[in-house]
Amino acid sequence: MEAKSKINNGKTPYEYSSGPALFKYLCIAACGIAVFFIYILVFLKYPVPGIKPVNIFFNPDDRHMDFFNLVFKARELDVYTIGQGSFNSPLFFLACFIINKIVEGISSGRPPDIYYLLWKTTYCVYITISLAFFILAFHMLFNRFRVKIFERFWFYIVFLLSYPVLFAVDRGNYALMAGGIIALFLVLYLDDRIILSAVILGLAAAFKYYYALFFILFLMDKKWKAFFISAFTAVFIFCCSLALFKGGFINNISVLYNGLLHYNLTGANRITVGEELGHNTSFYMLFDIPYAAANNLFNYSGEMLGRLNNTVSIAAGWLLMLVLILSVLVKKSHDRVLLLASGLLLFPFLSVEYIIPVIFFPMVFWMLNEQEDKVMPWLAGLYIICKRYYSFWDRSDYVSVTIQGIINPLILLAIICYIIRLRRKLLAETLRKIPGILNSAIKRIKFS
Repeated sequence: MEAKSKINNGKTPYEYSSGPALFKYLCIAACGIAVFFIYILVFLKYPVPGIKPVNIFFNPDDRHMDFFNLVFKARELDVYTIGQGSFNSPLFFLACFIINKIVEGISSGRPPDIYYLLWKTTYCVYITISLAFFILAFHMLFNRFRVKIFERFWFYIVFLLSYPVLFAVDRGNYALMAGGIIALFLVLYLDDRIILSAVILGLAAAFKYYYALFFILFLMDKKWKAFFISAFTAVFIFCCSLALFKGGFINNISVLYNGLLHYNLTGANRITVGEELGHNTSFYMLFDIPYAAANNLFNYSGEMLGRLNNTVSIAAGWLLMLVLILSVLVKKSHDRVLLLASGLLLFPFLSVEYIIPVIFFPMVFWMLNEQEDKVMPWLAGLYIICKRYYSFWDRSDYVSVTIQGIINPLILLAIICYIIRLRRKLLAETLRKIPGILNSAIKRIKFS
């Protein structure tokens, strides 16, 4: 066991008798409320004239959709030549292709019930592996802080029954698996197992490209070798996976690039209003939902909303840059990790709710290091509970738009502001030193 590591800011695990008692607050805020609404109100039907009733949390037509849609598109290695979901990770498509061959090989010549059972079993294994990454990361973290078994039990209840995890399991998007890999990366990185963490981060970035944002952690710590290993791992896995598909590497990467632009650009009529607003909880929703509602969401054109987002994207870009600068200026690793995770969830154009589980580890790590703090557990609890109780509908797409789309980005902004408030003296002192550092650099340049 190492004497020191970033994981608890140089203290050995034996300096902690247990995990934070504030896990209890998190249980009250997240577990109690979430379980009440999910397992009692989930059975109520939400009546919408002319639309098949759905519960207030999940649409049965979308159940497991994100997994099986991609799996069945990858029956052959031609997803990029026919343009089916072309913005998705080639690594995941390759895994889907292999799964297809295995399941179809086993079920060949067998009754349809066996075929159905095999796919259901495959989905359960896929979700179990995804959650296992999270559980392993939390297990390693809790061992470091010697968190009591009872408190671990309550935390796992909170985690598994939280709305973001339930929604991710319901949809089956591989963002859940990528988020678990990121949690494992973080616990290894904070435990100073740098090379292994770099490889794992590269794997996560090959799954979901936006996790490349965490590469900045290596640059902050001047871990140049780890940075290059992580970047090389991501690029190598990505390129090798893409090259295996029909059409050739050059054609495939062009199709994938255009697919990413189509799905993520804020301008033009790229996606429908309902699709954009339905499960999005990014910074853009603070403007998009009021704007769409004021202009009659039910008959509203996505093109004008896209033009609004062109303006919002400027503010989002500057704010993301501010968060990155703050993550450099703060000295404590738990502040830095939580700031990066908050920025990753807050400022993309689309930040769908099944991505939210990635913030669990940074939040828990922060609370374990700040055991006397009584504010962050409530912010964390309020962020992860389901707030999809008051909905209005885009009738063209049957997508429920809720207050969660506005409340979640506000809570993330509150988390960032709270960290700034706690570290205001350190930040002010650091900012005062910047002019002197710049002057010294200019003098060196002139002298040279």
